[in-house]
Amino acid sequence: MSTEPPLSELPFNVNLELIDGLQTPYMPFEGKEAKEQYVAFLDILGFGNAVLTQFDETMRIYESLLDKLRILKCFEMGVSINIVSDSIVLISGAFDPLLSMCKITQVVALFEHCLVRGGIGYGRHVDVRDGDNRYVVSQALVNAVLVEKTIRWPCVAIDRAIEIAPKHWCPRTEPIRRSVVHYQGLNLVCPLNLFWGSTAINRVERMKERFPEHSDKFDWLLVFAEQILMGAELIPDT
Repeated sequence: MSTEPPLSELPFNVNLELIDGLQTPYMPFEGKEAKEQYVAFLDILGFGNAVLTQFDETMRIYESLLDKLRILKCFEMGVSINIVSDSIVLISGAFDPLLSMCKITQVVALFEHCLVRGGIGYGRHVDVRDGDNRYVVSQALVNAVLVEKTIRWPCVAIDRAIEIAPKHWCPRTEPIRRSVVHYQGLNLVCPLNLFWGSTAINRVERMKERFPEHSDKFDWLLVFAEQILMGAELIPDT
C-alpha cells in the first residue's frame, strides 16, 4: 500500500498538465539560431562584499546606475543590460554600440564612487526565455569572463581575438574622444570622455584617500587617466 500523500495534500501546487508533458522531451534550444554577439562582462569592484554586508545600499547604487544609463535607450543602441549580483553583462550584435555603452558605464560607475573591471568577448550566443526561466549558452560571455579574469586593474579589456577597425586608431583623434585606447599591451575601453576628465581624476584621488588599502589600483587608474588627458597616442605599434 502506498504511503505517499495524494497530490492535493502536497505543500505546493502541482501543475498536472505539465506533468503529463514530461513524457515529451524538452528542447528549449530547438529552432533557436545562435547569433554572433559581442558581450561585455563588467565586475563592479567591491560589490561582491557589499551585496553580503550592505544589500539595501547596493540596490540603491544599482538603481542610480540604471537610472543614468536608461537615457541610452533613447538612442536605440541595440545593447541589452543584464545585472547579476555584482556584475553587469552587456550584449550587442554590433561592436561600436557596445564600446559606447562600456565607456559610459565606467563613467556612471565612477559617479557612484565605484570602479569597474571587465572584459569584452565575441562569439556564438543563444538566449532563451521560458516564463520565469532563462537559458544562456554563450561563447561570447565565456570569452569576456576569461578576459576579465586576466585583468588585475580597474579597466575594461578587449579580447585580442576581436579585430578592431582602423578608424579606432586614428592618431589625429585625441584618446579622450575615442572609444578604444591601447595601454600596457592591452586594448582597453577609454574610461573618460570630454565631460568627465579631470573631474574623474579628482574623484579617484578622493576614493584613494578613503580606501588606502587599494591604493595600487587607484594609482594605476590615475596614471592611465593622466596619459589620456595628456593626449598620449595610445595606439598599437604597427
